[in-house]
Order: sequence, then C-alpha cells, then structure tokens
Amino acid sequence: MKTPKAKEGEIITKELKGLLGYLNKAEKKVGALVEPTEKTFAEIEGKCLKAKLIISGSVVGKITSTLNKEVSTVQLSFAAGGGKQEFVKLEGEKEHSLLFGGEAGLFECKEENLNLNEGKTVELKA
Repeated sequence: MKTPKAKEGEIITKELKGLLGYLNKAEKKVGALVEPTEKTFAEIEGKCLKAKLIISGSVVGKITSTLNKEVSTVQLSFAAGGGKQEFVKLEGEKEHSLLFGGEAGLFECKEENLNLNEGKTVELKA
C-alpha cells in the first residue's frame, strides 16, 4: 500500500497539526493529538484495495522521546490492539479516532519519527 505518487510502502500525509498534553499526568506520560489541517490524513492505494482508501479523523500517540531535555526530533508511538487505539484522548480532551473510508477503523504502526522545524530544538517539559 502507498499514497498516490509515492514509493510502495510509503504513506505521505497531508499537512498535520498537533496538540501536546498528558496521557496520564500523575505518571508524567505525555502524548500528542495529531489531526489533519484539512478533512483527510491521506489517500492510500494498493493491490489489495478495490478503490483508494481515504483516512480521516484524528489520532493520539505517546511521546517516547526524552522529556525535559532539548531535542531536535520528537518520537511518537502509535499502537492499537483488540480493534482499538492504545490511546484515544489526552487528559481533559474528548476521545479521538481515525476513520478509514468513512468507517471507524484501526490505526496500527511502529514507532515513527516526527521531525520538527529542522535546525531548531524544543524541550518538552512534563
């Protein structure tokens, strides 16, 4: 599977925006809500699909980068099991989920890197 005009296995999202927050403040688990600035994350095509798959909605991931230290790359981990995302909301926020072709879906991937503004550093304080 891939996005149109990408290499096989490559998913290129549309522009995304995010919100940092606690998954669990007492345990200092920090996460990020990620959602597209437009209606959809991406369109995916593949041999096993009869038509393009449209991904929309929003997703919450756990920040696995070192906290309370300046870093140039923030690592987010998105996981799912039993048909549900591992994290569906930040503390004090509503629940979020991804939609696949208009149906509630499952988002499952390995840890991915989110590159911030190149050449700049950021410190995530917990």
